[in-house]
Amino acid sequence: MVNDPRIFGGTFETFTGYLWVDVKTNLPVLLELETVADKGSMHTKMVFDNFKWDVQLDPSVFEPNIPADYTLIAEVQTSDVKDEGKAIEGLRIFAEMTNGKYTLSLSKISIMKEFGKVAKKSIDIPDANRGPNSKLTPQEIERKQKEFMEKMSTVQALPGFYAQLVKENKDPVYYGDKITANDVDAVLMRWKISDNEYRPIFGDLTSENISAKRLVELESQSLK
Repeated sequence: MVNDPRIFGGTFETFTGYLWVDVKTNLPVLLELETVADKGSMHTKMVFDNFKWDVQLDPSVFEPNIPADYTLIAEVQTSDVKDEGKAIEGLRIFAEMTNGKYTLSLSKISIMKEFGKVAKKSIDIPDANRGPNSKLTPQEIERKQKEFMEKMSTVQALPGFYAQLVKENKDPVYYGDKITANDVDAVLMRWKISDNEYRPIFGDLTSENISAKRLVELESQSLK
C-alpha cells in the first residue's frame, strides 16, 4: 500500500494505491488506485486485474502514423519543473485571465480544468473546423490557437514545479484559494530553503528568502 501525492508528478491532490502479488511468481495479480483532485470534487477509483505477461506486441502498435495533411498548431517546449520563473509566469497568466484570481489548486488535473474554463472566456479559442461561416481567417484561427497553446504550456509549469518541491521534501504550501493579486504582501505560495529559511511568492508575484519566524508572522496575517 502506498499513500503519496508525489506519485504521478502532482497530477492528483491525494493518491492511494494497493498492490496484490502472487506469492509463488512475485507477479502482480490486482492493483487498486484511488485518487482525489480538484479540491475533492473529482474522486476516482481504478481496478486492474487479469494481467497477461510476456505477450508479443506488433511493432506497428508503436508507430505514430501522423496524417500527411496534418497542421502544426504550435511548437511547445516543456518547461523545466525547477524553474521558479516559469511557475511565476504561469501564475501571472492565470491572474491576467481572471482579473486577479489565482488557480485554486496546483494539482495538474485541477489547474488544467480551471485553465480550460477561463481560456474560453479570455482567449476566445476558435475551432479550426468552423467552416465557411467562420468570421475569422485561417491565419487568425492559427494565431489564436498558437496563443492558447503557448499560455497553456506556461501554466502547465505550475503543477510540475509544485510536485518537484513536494518530491524534494521542501514543505511547499499554496494558498491560491484564499489569496488574490490584490493581496500584495500576502503569502501565495512558499517552500523550504533550509531548516530556518523559506522562500515565499507573494500576492504580487514577487519572491524572496525569509526566516521561518518571519514566515509564521506573514502567514498569520495573510490568512486572518
